[in-house]
Parts: sequence; C-alpha cells; structure tokens
Amino acid sequence: MKKYFAKETYLLNRKLFFFSITFLLLLQSAKSQNGNWVWINGDSTPNASAFLGIKGTYGVNNVPEAHYEGCFWKDLQGDLWIYGGQISGGPDGLSDLWKYSFTLNQWMWVKGPGGVLNQNPVYGIKGIPSPLNTPGSRIWTAATWTDNQNNLWLCGGYNNGDKNDMWRYNISTNEWTWMSGTTVPDDLGYYGIKHVPGTNNILAARHEIASTFVDTSNNFWVFGGYRATYNNYNDLWKFNPSSNEWSWEAGSSIYNAASNYGQKNVMAATNDPGGRYVQSAWSDCGDNLILFGGVKWGAFPQYLNDIWSYNITNQMWTWVSGSSQNNNTGHYNGFCDTNNQNNPSFRTEARTQAIDVCGNAFIFGGFNDINNNDVYGDLWTYNIYSQQWLWLSGQSGVNNTGNFGTKGIIATTNQPPDRAAYTFTDSIGNVYLFGGFRSNNQYYQDMWKYIPDQSCLPFCQSCGSPPIVSFYSSDTILCEKSAIDFFDISTNNPTQWQWSFPGASPSSSTVQNPTGIYYPTYGAYPVTLVATNANGSDSLTITQYITVVANPPAPSVTVNGSFMCCNNVAVWYQWYYNNVAIPNAIAM
Repeated sequence: MKKYFAKETYLLNRKLFFFSITFLLLLQSAKSQNGNWVWINGDSTPNASAFLGIKGTYGVNNVPEAHYEGCFWKDLQGDLWIYGGQISGGPDGLSDLWKYSFTLNQWMWVKGPGGVLNQNPVYGIKGIPSPLNTPGSRIWTAATWTDNQNNLWLCGGYNNGDKNDMWRYNISTNEWTWMSGTTVPDDLGYYGIKHVPGTNNILAARHEIASTFVDTSNNFWVFGGYRATYNNYNDLWKFNPSSNEWSWEAGSSIYNAASNYGQKNVMAATNDPGGRYVQSAWSDCGDNLILFGGVKWGAFPQYLNDIWSYNITNQMWTWVSGSSQNNNTGHYNGFCDTNNQNNPSFRTEARTQAIDVCGNAFIFGGFNDINNNDVYGDLWTYNIYSQQWLWLSGQSGVNNTGNFGTKGIIATTNQPPDRAAYTFTDSIGNVYLFGGFRSNNQYYQDMWKYIPDQSCLPFCQSCGSPPIVSFYSSDTILCEKSAIDFFDISTNNPTQWQWSFPGASPSSSTVQNPTGIYYPTYGAYPVTLVATNANGSDSLTITQYITVVANPPAPSVTVNGSFMCCNNVAVWYQWYYNNVAIPNAIAM
C-alpha cells in the first residue's frame, strides 16, 4: 500500500501543479490547446548590442550581445550560462561569460573583456587555475558539460582554427583551467586503443560538436562534429574528469564514415549513424545518448531527421525512428496529434538541452540549408520511451517572421521568428529559447518562454525522479534448504541496488536480480530492497515475505512381535526379504 499511495500522491500533486498553471493562464485569457509563447527578455530587433551592467551583478537592463553558436550550460542550481559566440558579420567571436537567472529573468556579466572580439586563448600551465587564463573567443559550437561538482567544461570549437583543448571553469573561484588537449589549431588528435583510457588520447580538433551528455558516473561523452573541407566525424569519445583521460569508445578514426541503419529498434554492433554534425542531442534516464537529425556536409549536403540511441553499457547504436533517407520532409498532421506518422522535417542546428522531468525533449527550428539558409520555427517534443513526436507550435514552412507581441504578456498570437537557436527548460518544465540566427545575417539576443499545455503531453516517465521500488520472487513459500531468485521491477531506472535477506545465505546482494538465495532454516523472513539513481533512493521492506516450511522428520520403522510399524507417513514403501526387494511389494 505504501508504494501505490506514494505513486498516486505524486500523480495527484503533479495534476494539482499543472492545474494551477492552467488556471493562471486562463486568468490571463491566453489558454491554447498546445501551449503559449511569451517574449520575456532582450530586444526584438536583430543585431542588438550588449548592455554589460556591473560585472558580477544582475540587472534588469543587462543583456548579452546578439550572437550565435556560443557555449551553453545549465548549472546544478538550474541557472543558464553562456560563453563566446559569433556576432553579426562573423567569423568574429566573443569571449564573455554570462549567467541568466530563470527566477529573476535577469542576466549577469560574470567574466571576460566585455565585447572585445577575437581574443586569443591564454592557457597558462596545464592543470593550474589562474584568473588570467581564458579559452579566448569561441564560435561554431564547442562541446560543453557540467560536472557533479558544479564546474563548467568546454572542449573544441573554433578560434583561428579548429581546437581540441579542454577547459574547466570553477564557478566558486571564477577561474578557468586548461585541463587537456593541445594549444595547436587543427590538431589531428590521438585515438589510442578503443575503450582504453590514456593520458595521450585526445579527439581530433573540430567544431559544431553539439552532441554531449554526462552519464550517472560523471563521465563526459561527445559524438561527431565537423572539420574544414567536408570532413564529418562519427566517432564517440568519453572523458573522465577525475583521471583527466579520454577514451575512444565507438565509430571510426577516419572522416565521413557511412551510416549503417540496420533494423529499426534492433541494437547491433554494426549499426552506425555515420559522420554528421550539429544534430540535436540529449540523454534519457538510462544513460543512453540520443541523436536527432543533423547534416552530412559535402559537395551535395545530406540533411537528416532520424533518431538514434547509443547504449553505453552494451556499446552499441540503435536506429530508433525517422527516415533513413536524406532530406525527408517529415509529416505534419496537426498540433498535439498523436498520429505515429508525425515527425519533423530534416534539419540541422536545432540545439537543445530542453528535457522536462517526464523525459520529453523539445526541439525548435533549425536550418534547411538546401534553399539558401532557410530556417524553421516549429516546436516539437519527442519522448524516447513512447517513441512519439508531437508538433506543438509554429508553421511547417520556413522563414516566418513571427510575432513578438508585448514583452511579458502571454498571448496565443505570440510566436518567435523562425531561426536556428538554443532551447532549454527550467525546473518546472517551461521551455526557453535564446538568441540565434536567421537568414540575411540576422543575429538575436531575445529570450522567449513557452508554457506547454500538459494535456498535450500525455506520456510521463518521471525521468528526473528517484526510483519507486517494487520487486517479486520466484516463490514465497518453500521448504527448508531451498533456494529462490529475486527480481527488481522498480520504475524510474535505478542504477544501484541493495538487497537484504535476513536468515538467508547470502544475506545481502548488490546485483539487480539476485539468484540462488538459500534459506536453511524454517521461519518467516523479511526482504528489503533499496534502489538508487542519480535523483535519489527509495526502499521497500516486506515483513514475513518468505515463509520457509520445516521439512518433516524421516520415517522410523519399529518391530513389535509379528508387527512392523512406521511412525511417520512415508511417500514410498518397499518390502525386502533377506535384503532382497520383493517384487511389487510396495504397499504399506
């Protein structure tokens, strides 16, 4: 009863929370079937200048310069950080670090020269922090991660050539540290042996490396990217920040590897997404890297709308959904329509860290470069568990001008202009869109918020929740000196298990499904399971779950004159004469 009550309480609280949001929107006369946009910060005109304010201080007027393809992070408190980026008329790049508070809806200029362009890196000594160190200007998307100590990391990107240097920013000390990689642009890297970490290993220099995630063991992962002159990567790398070592995990060490789709939803060692870059990427609750779309750039660019999943335990790719054909135009079947044929058209540079607590990933816009930098403005959500796309907002065409409306006022007519930009979520599932680029050399620094209609998001995996423990056994009533097996069926993807079996041998286990648990003595015994994931733990104890029945005593035969007696009922009898069995004499 405890577990069912906890689950129902969670669902009730969730419904009440979403009801309060819905009620608020009704009060503002801005309720729609699938959600609403509101412009909340920044300028509505492209190529707007920054307002720096006072370094280290939030301000209502503070705002970064309009730019695109910088570095983005969410810290462990849920605030947004950005660094660098390309401004109008690139490849001029910035090297300022900014922080945005969702609670305040304000920006703070944290570090950097304040709008100075094309700053060179200052490396200092590898592994030694310094207030003078800086990665310099970074454009065209470096890889970024946030570790479990709330440090911000970046690798690669472009600064007078492609880079493969790894940097760590310590928020508490406000200092950068050069951690790994070389200072030389366009370095070819060193692959080493697949799956074997090494101090000399380093991925080849590259930019447009948006596919990153952090696993539950605090390892950093990065897939693909681009190198000048039509070189697309399909390699997957892992970085351990504790040992400061890279390991090459999957893919090829050569450029432009071909895709091998295999069979949809069937994991196989031969499956491979192929070389590509600026695809959307996120991770699910089970430490799987998810990819969507991207481009294989060459003399004839190939744009994609497929979804792939990489299982880091099994070290294999799976083609999950979407088309294996290039330049697929998708299927737009209406807002919030759960038709399984729905999926976005091919695209690139729809970068996202917008994942809500239910495992729904949100993707906005992106490029359709076949027609001279055309951009989309449609908003979609995809749930990896139900394998379902939902079209939420925007048109199916390109280059729509949108409608800003009035800053801070929700309206059903609000819509961001089509663009390639960056999306992310706050702690309660609202989707945010910042800045970006659209055709005709227009760069933005506006901030938008999208408030989903939860009735349009029917599936919830509770991705950000601790486990809810449940288990069963192969039997619950057994004889002395018998062994049974136990099976974990906890929800929300636990990654660690602690079983307790008082009275049994062994009396504990840390595997998910223990086998051969031996009970030598009769009695009634409890069983406890504690399941843990990155978001917390849950436990369940069932008292007197296992009942062990005493074995009956062995039969005893006695002789009394001409009578032979058995003091306990036996299951089988055999009469003998002179130690020889009497045929068919098997009755009592």
